[in-house]
Parts: sequence; structure tokens; C-alpha cells
Amino acid sequence: VEMQGIDFKITTEIVSTEENATPGVDPPYQDIASGVDLLTEVEVPEASGEPWEISVSDIPEYDALIEFLTAFEWYRDNSSDTEFEEYDSSTAADGSSNILENVMRNPGCVTSDGVYDGVFDKGIEWSFHDDDPTDPRGYSSDPSTGWEGFSYVSEDGLRWIASNIFNVSDQDFESLYNDTLNNGMGYLEDGRYYYAIAIYGEGLVFHPEINSVKTDGVRYYISYEEKPNPEYYGDSVGNIPSKPYTAEMELKNIDGKNYWSLYNRYIAE
Repeated sequence: VEMQGIDFKITTEIVSTEENATPGVDPPYQDIASGVDLLTEVEVPEASGEPWEISVSDIPEYDALIEFLTAFEWYRDNSSDTEFEEYDSSTAADGSSNILENVMRNPGCVTSDGVYDGVFDKGIEWSFHDDDPTDPRGYSSDPSTGWEGFSYVSEDGLRWIASNIFNVSDQDFESLYNDTLNNGMGYLEDGRYYYAIAIYGEGLVFHPEINSVKTDGVRYYISYEEKPNPEYYGDSVGNIPSKPYTAEMELKNIDGKNYWSLYNRYIAE
């Protein structure tokens, strides 16, 4: 394939199927009901040296990218602390924040229409309950637990999202999940991860606006701002500062479908 005069090669990689999975480390990512592999083939392009700048209008699947960044801001904007706003998949389990909890708390953001249409095709299930909720262990009906409701996502689904969308290693996944168990906010039962809902969102607070982007033919290095939403802030929107970020992302092709995937996001200096 040729891009801007530079050739790069597409190879195919088989990822975490039963044949090549490491027992106790790599999950098979299969739909429990059908036995079909959730993850079969990932196209792995090769980078082409130093990144070059492209026009924002040339970003592929731009609308899906905006939806991704919007959903990610919804995940992380639960504190003024930097540790919640920044993310790095290479240190996902360093204790600063827990991306699994973000996904478990509101997995509907991960599978929003237009971003991850193919996720449901892979047998990944999700549901949210806040009307007279009762989870299998009864935590949500026990006032002493602090659970006001709960969400759940399938075990295979959560692993698929963590690995492919947020680039979490299998080792870090186990560490993050154990952290969730230890804080009493989630548990695994009957092939589903259940997570407590105690704080509800209040609408779209910020929306992303991309300023510039570079690419090496594989990853995209994005400079953008989260702008305050006037529909949320009303007349005071002018008093709310924008939040500048840089993000390293990739548009992955998995089983013939494209998914935006995040490697890191930092507050821009």
C-alpha cells in the first residue's frame, strides 16, 4: 500500500486463538455460546519512519474518532487530578488509575454506535441496571455496600476491549482486575464482570476539537482540546477553560472492521 509516496506492508497476525494462547495468560477470546473466536486476525502495518503532518480533514473515520475521544473524556473526567485525565497503556497497572473500572462503570461508552459497531457482532454483551437493581450477589440492594446500581459486561468482552481498544497487556489486566476486587466495587460471576454504580453523569461536559495530527503510516499523534459544552455550562461557558491533550492512537483493522485504539493520552504542556 502506498501512502504519501511511502510504501508500507500489511501483514496478518493471529492473536490469542486457542491454538497459540498461553495457558493461564492469553484468553481465547471466544463467544461462549457459539465457540467462535472473538478475535481472529489483526492487520499489522509497518511504520514509515518519522511522522509527518496531515490535514485534520484527512483523518480516516473522523466522526468515529471524535466519538471515541468524547467517550474517553466521559470515562476520565471524574476528578481534577491529573492521574485520572492521563492514560498510558504501557503503565496501565501502575496504580494511578484503572481503565477497567472506567469501562466496567459505563461499558456503553465503549460500544456506542458508530465507534464499535463490530463489538456486538463478537458476542460482547453489556447492560446497565438502575431501576430496582439486584445483582447476583445482592450488593445493589444492600445499603451498606454503597452500590446504587450496577453495570455488567461479559468476561470475554471486557478482555477484548482492554486488549484491542486500550492496549492493556494480559498481565496488567489481571492486576487491574484484582485492584477492582480489592476495593469492593466489582466481581466476576457466571462469565460477567459486575461493577457498582454510585455516581451518575450529568450530560456531555466537554467535546473534543482536533488542532493538528501527525502519522507515521500506522499511529496517529493527535493534538486536541476538550472544549466546554455550552449546552451544559450555559452563560458561564466563557469562564471554563479548555483542556489541551496529546493522544497516540491507531486505527486498527480487526476481522475486517476498523476500531480506533488508544495507546496514551497526556495533558499538553
